[in-house]
Amino acid sequence: KPSNGDTGGMMSTPRLMEDREEHKHLGEENPGPFPFSEFESRFVAMLFNETNVNTDSSLFDFGCPDVMINVHSGGRYILRPHDSKYSRPKHDALQSLLSEILLMRHCKDCIQANSIVALYKSLGTLGDYMEESCSPLINFTWEIYIDEEAASKGDCFGAYNPRKKADYEEVMNTWGDASETLLEHALYIKKKGVEPYIKFMNG
Repeated sequence: KPSNGDTGGMMSTPRLMEDREEHKHLGEENPGPFPFSEFESRFVAMLFNETNVNTDSSLFDFGCPDVMINVHSGGRYILRPHDSKYSRPKHDALQSLLSEILLMRHCKDCIQANSIVALYKSLGTLGDYMEESCSPLINFTWEIYIDEEAASKGDCFGAYNPRKKADYEEVMNTWGDASETLLEHALYIKKKGVEPYIKFMNG
């Protein structure tokens, strides 16, 4: 559940709020006057019937997703919760195995890890919110693109968005294929179960 602290994002517990000053990125944290003060955050919470949001969410009661992927640009990462504390997610063994598969098949130069171990410290994130709320079987943050040269020149748009057609197509093809792979495995996991899947994949 969201904390009672001063944040407009998806802060999950009061404990996270206590560590906020220690872990926040300068310039990246934009706290609001109250939890879910951002309309984007309210909408996502409505999708999963978050009762703490002051709105009628009865039309959006989808429950907990089996697969949750939060897609960003700003690096080359396949990340698992948590972003804000040194704690592994409920389904870390499964997500770690899937991360390795995605790494080998689709993004060999990516870093895969629990977010905070990869020094990806961030608060109020969707991944942590969903992990604290209902622990989806598969819960990833994908960082799919970064142009370091553009970033070094202060080109914010170019750093996070491919300007060349070939670069754009490479990003779309790589992560489109990764999405298909993840969906195939997710369907198998739903059919057979988590433990049989892990045992089968580990030989």
